[in-house]
Amino acid sequence: MFEQENQYLTMPIRIIGGKLKGKRLFGVKDDRVRPTTDRHRESIFNILSSQIVDAKILDLFAGTGAMGLEALSRGAEQSVFVDISRNCCDVISRNVQSCHLDNVSEIIRCDILKSLNHINHKRFDLVFMDPPYDHNAV
Repeated sequence: MFEQENQYLTMPIRIIGGKLKGKRLFGVKDDRVRPTTDRHRESIFNILSSQIVDAKILDLFAGTGAMGLEALSRGAEQSVFVDISRNCCDVISRNVQSCHLDNVSEIIRCDILKSLNHINHKRFDLVFMDPPYDHNAV
């Protein structure tokens, strides 16, 4: 699955807290994908800290998967990652594998704005949604 290493870019994206604190993640070589910065993720997770443990997480427009992986590192029960990009889904898969979180992760490649069928039978405690800047998702 990872034959073409040049499509991945090791960037300074890392897990901020929890059992995987400091773990570096792979980024996507695509200017349209801008992961939530470490500082913003840290602020978000500090605010939500009491709601993360044992939570089921939905990470929409997941990009690198950093939000869902951060939640898993901090004790979430499961993360479902959704993105339309094949490259993003490949990078999320690579990040999930490198964190050894395959058993608590699900990656769905779809256009969430056109169909909720892939997730409508699931329940989530927290939903992270960070669409691309030029996307009219709200």
